[in-house]
Amino acid sequence: MDIETDIATTVSRLREQGSDDASVEAKAGAGGVAKDVWRSVSAFANSTTGGRLLFGLDEEDDFRVNEELDPVRITDAVVTGLGDEHSDAAKIRPKPPYKISTVPFENGRLVRVDIDPLTPLNSDLAGPCYVVSQGPVGGAYKRVADQNQKLSDQES
Repeated sequence: MDIETDIATTVSRLREQGSDDASVEAKAGAGGVAKDVWRSVSAFANSTTGGRLLFGLDEEDDFRVNEELDPVRITDAVVTGLGDEHSDAAKIRPKPPYKISTVPFENGRLVRVDIDPLTPLNSDLAGPCYVVSQGPVGGAYKRVADQNQKLSDQES
């Protein structure tokens, strides 16, 4: 399946459901990358299947395309936040493998970020992925339905 068909299928599912789900988090992105995005990255990285962020879809407006999205600004912010783990700009640790692309959709463009799960094969760091500003103990998340829930002490 090509990327445009995949996006159309995903957005159709989100619109039908009326919400995000365990594998996709939609963000309008007009104001840039919100702080809560990093919780979703942590949750997707700590899952067994990973997940996808779609910037440019407004969940509050039936997942319509946000024409004010600046794909370059979003891409730069995501790449910086997922950048070098030893950088002061890193928003999460350890960094999961990811792919980022800008995709034309309906009357605008979306930024698609696919987050792969952390595994012993792709991460040489122990422990779950966590939001740096919250620390390793309180900042690691898992994805449950359309929510990001903190990992319990046993899980982290």
